[in-house]
Amino acid sequence: MAYWPYMDTSSAGVGTNQYRARGTPKLPGMPAPGPALLAQLRPARPTSLPCGDVWGSNCPVLVGPPDWSHSQHPQRRELEERLSAPDCPPEILRLFTDSQDPLIAAQLAGRPGCTPQQLLELARRWPAVPDPPTVLRGAFVHRNLLSTPQGAVACNPACPLPLLGQLAASPAMAVRQRAAGNLALPAALRKQLAQDPNQYVRGALAGNPACDQELLDKLGRDRTLYVRSNTLNNPRCPYRLFQEHSQHRHSNYRCAAAISPYCPPDILQRLASDPDPGVRCNVASNKACPVTLLQELADDPDLAVQAAAIASPNTPVMLLGRAGCSTSLQVLRALAANPGCPPETLGRLVRHKDEQVSKMAVRNPNTPKHIVAMWQLTHN
Repeated sequence: MAYWPYMDTSSAGVGTNQYRARGTPKLPGMPAPGPALLAQLRPARPTSLPCGDVWGSNCPVLVGPPDWSHSQHPQRRELEERLSAPDCPPEILRLFTDSQDPLIAAQLAGRPGCTPQQLLELARRWPAVPDPPTVLRGAFVHRNLLSTPQGAVACNPACPLPLLGQLAASPAMAVRQRAAGNLALPAALRKQLAQDPNQYVRGALAGNPACDQELLDKLGRDRTLYVRSNTLNNPRCPYRLFQEHSQHRHSNYRCAAAISPYCPPDILQRLASDPDPGVRCNVASNKACPVTLLQELADDPDLAVQAAAIASPNTPVMLLGRAGCSTSLQVLRALAANPGCPPETLGRLVRHKDEQVSKMAVRNPNTPKHIVAMWQLTHN
C-alpha cells in the first residue's frame, strides 16, 4: 500500500472503467441472453432519470416498464456485460439504441465497434451540461451524469477528429477529461488541453502514453502534485523528471517518484535510503522494486517500511519465513495477506492470538485447506 495516495487517470482508467457500474466485471465470452429475456425487454419503454450516484445502489434505470428497477433486475450483470462486449448481438444493441438512460448511451459510445456515424449521433443526442464554477477551478472531480455519453464518445479512438476537437473544448470537465485520455488525440489538441484550468483534465492528459517528451516535461513541472504524479506514472516519462522529483525538498514529490512503476532502478536505490519513512515505504510498495532493495527494506528500523516490504509479491520466500518470527502486528498482518507466504508460516499465523492476523491468514489462498477447515469448525 502506497503511503501517498493519488488518483489513477491513466488512459486505461479514464477511458474504460470510470463510468462502469461498481462490481460489474467485463466478460466478453458470456453467452447471449435467452429468448425469454429478449421478449421481456422488447416492449420496454424508457423511464425517467433519477438524480443519484452512478455507482450506488440507486443506479439509474436502464430501460423497462414503469417501476422497473435496473438494480433489482435478476439479469442486470448479464445485460451490462453483453452490451459492453465486442460481440454483442445486433438484436440486443437495437433494444438499447434509443434508450433515454445516459449510462446505456455511454456504454454504446464506448464500444470498440462503434462507428463514427454512431458516435456523432450519440454526441448530438446527449449535449454536455456546463460545470459549476467550483469545477472550473478544479475544486473537486465532478462526475456529471448527463455528460457521461459525450465523455464516452470523447475517449473512443474511433471518434472523428472534428468531433474530438469540439469535445476537447466542452464546457463539461468530465468530457474534456475523457478526451485528454484518448490515445488518438492529435498533438494540437494535446497542447490545448495542457493549458486547461482544471487539474483533473491536465492529469488525464499527463497519463496519456501518446504525449511526447516535450509535453511531459511541461506537465511534470505542473503547479499541482496530482498532475505531476500522473506524469511520473506515464510509461514515456523522461528520466530527468524522476531525477528532479527524487531530489525535491518536499517528501510528497519524492513519494510520487518512489511509487511509480517506471522509476529507474538507480533512482529507487537512492530513494530507498531517504530519511522520510513514507518515501522508503513507497519504494518497498513499488512493483518494480528489485529484490536486493526489498531485502534491505525488510530490515528497516521503521515497522511500516518493513510491512510494505513483506507485503510485496516480489519478496523472497526466505524473508517471508523469517518475518513470521516478528513481534509486530503490522508486519504479521502484511505477511498473512501475502499470497507468496509459505504454507507452514500461514499455519502458525492462523493460530495467532490477534484476530485480524488469523483471519487474513485464513483468507490467504496459500493456506492449506485442512487448516482453514479446522479454523472454520472452531469459529462457527
